[in-house]
Amino acid sequence: MQKSSDFVDKATDPLGDRAEANGLESLSYPEQVALLVLWADGIIGNGGFRFFYEGANNTEQVANAYQSLGCHDAVQASRDTMAIFPPEVFEKDYKACQKWLDSRYNDEELENLFDKQDRVIWEASDTLYDVLAEYIKTHRSDFEAVEQEIK
Repeated sequence: MQKSSDFVDKATDPLGDRAEANGLESLSYPEQVALLVLWADGIIGNGGFRFFYEGANNTEQVANAYQSLGCHDAVQASRDTMAIFPPEVFEKDYKACQKWLDSRYNDEELENLFDKQDRVIWEASDTLYDVLAEYIKTHRSDFEAVEQEIK
C-alpha cells in the first residue's frame, strides 16, 4: 500500500514548476489548495509564521486552502496572524509584511509573536499528508499525475 506522503508527492510534484512558469492561477483550484498548503507547511514548519512573512503576504489564500481541506484550526491560526497587520499591508508586495513587522517589533518580540499559531500549524502537519491524500483522491481529475496513474 502506498504511503500518503508518496501519493501526495507524486500528485503535486509538477505543480510548483507549473505555478512558477505560468502563475498560481494556471493551476486548478484543487491544485492550488494542495500547493499552497504544502508550501505554507514547509515554510512555517521551518521557521514559523515569522519566516513565512519574510517572503509572503498571501495568508488569506493559505487560510482558504486550509479551509478547503477542513483544517479549521489552521484556518483560524492563519487568520489570527493576519489580524496583527493593518489590511493595507496585504495590498502591497510580498516584502510589505516583513517590513511592517521589522518596524514594530524587535528580534526577541518577533521570536515569540506567532508562537500559538505556529504550534497549531505544526500540529496540523502531523496529519496533513493523510488529509491531502483524501482531498486529491476526491479531486483526482484536477491532478494530472494522479489521472495518469489511474489510466
